[in-house]
Amino acid sequence: MHFFSYGIVANQYNSNVILKRGLTVVSKHAWVKGSLYDTDLGFNVMDFGEDKVDGILFHVDEEAIMTIKGIAQNFQSLKPGLDFVLTPMVVYTETVGYEAYAFINESVEGLLKISSS
Repeated sequence: MHFFSYGIVANQYNSNVILKRGLTVVSKHAWVKGSLYDTDLGFNVMDFGEDKVDGILFHVDEEAIMTIKGIAQNFQSLKPGLDFVLTPMVVYTETVGYEAYAFINESVEGLLKISSS
């Protein structure tokens, strides 16, 4: 299974020993079509959109995806209205597109849209 990560999880995966197990980097230069929003909690959420959202594409095993889901549940508990849904989408790299999963937060009302760069 492939997983697209953006924001803080993508930026800090290498320093997280628990998260790093079961993750293999496919591309450090990956992107999807979407929109990023600031949560005011030190991490961003993504919704569907037409902007370019940069991130990292991983190959993940079942243990790693369960760990990632747990992290998402912890993030959700920090602010009412956050609802991460693991969603299939096309992830682009420099050479090819992949079918992968990424967390989408479909409820972005009241959140500030920000740039991916």
